[in-house]
Amino acid sequence: MNEYDNNDGEQISDLISYTTKVASYNHDTNKMNVYGWYSMTTARHINAFLEFFGFNKCTKKELINYNK
Repeated sequence: MNEYDNNDGEQISDLISYTTKVASYNHDTNKMNVYGWYSMTTARHINAFLEFFGFNKCTKKELINYNK
């Protein structure tokens, strides 16, 4: 997990898989972004990231359509 303050001063946590950002959580707005489906292993990591920040686990279809 990579944590930082963005240009607006908001605290962000990113979940990185290898070199790809697969999910982001904005602590100030309580908004989660998931950037699609990658693999079963990455989906498990994304679901753990979601649960860590108080969100529900998602199915493959839900991960694919998360931000839509």
